[in-house]
Formats: sequence, C-alpha cells, structure tokens
Amino acid sequence: MVPLTMAVTIAFLLSHHRFEAVFLLSSVLNAAGIVYFVKSLVGRERPGLWAPDLYWGSSFPSGHTLVVAATGTALVLCLRRIWPTVRALPLSLAVAWIFLVALSRLVLGVHWPTDVLAAVCLGAGLPLAMSVALDLMATKAPISLVPPQMDR
Repeated sequence: MVPLTMAVTIAFLLSHHRFEAVFLLSSVLNAAGIVYFVKSLVGRERPGLWAPDLYWGSSFPSGHTLVVAATGTALVLCLRRIWPTVRALPLSLAVAWIFLVALSRLVLGVHWPTDVLAAVCLGAGLPLAMSVALDLMATKAPISLVPPQMDR
C-alpha cells in the first residue's frame, strides 16, 4: 500500500490537486494508526489454521482490509471532487477491491468474519467522516444538536 499511496499522492500533487493529496495521505496514515491502536487494545486470537508466530498482532481488526477500505474510499472521494461526473467506475472498482481483499483474508484463514466486517466499516467510515467534517468546516455553519424553535 505504501508505493500505491505515495504514487497517487505524488500524482495528485503534480496535477495541482493538493487537497486530494493531503486527504488521501491522511486517510491512509490514520487508518494505519487505527489498526495499530485497536490491535494492541483488543488482542483477539487469530483462527488456528496457521502458526500464530507467522502473523504480527492480533486478529481484530484485519489491517489489510481496513487500510484498503480507507484507501479505496478516499480515492473515490478524491476522484469525485476532481471529476464530479465520473461516479460509477471508481466506486465499483473500490468496492470490488475491498471485497476481494476482505475475502482473501477469510480464505487464507488469518481472520474471523467479524474482523474483516469491522475493518471495512472502520476503513470506509474514516475518510467519509473526514469528508463530512471538512465539508462542515468549509460551510462555517454553527453545529447545534438542538433543533431550532419553530414559530407558532
């Protein structure tokens, strides 16, 4: 993932899409940080198909799946900002990529189904939440949890 992320980040920078470069890079780095933090916090055992010393860390969440989900989602969001009319192809490719990586973790027997499901949710949710937060900050609208009073 490091070479792909760096290549796309550099391509965004060279094409004067600095926001997209920073967004992609921060999504991937934050996803990697979440993987490290949650794995050390949870400490779930991996399925017993392989020797446990072959893999680093605990089973939950699937690091490969989480980082791929964050990368794919961030790329889709970036490409939609650059080319708003192109929607279906990047989204379809990202969903297929995430699904195949998640499936591979199950087929290889190194993760439980809940490991990859949680990883997809966390990985896709991270760039989506970042995007929503950035959009809210851009509108500079005050955020209130209390609905406005209606005139009667």
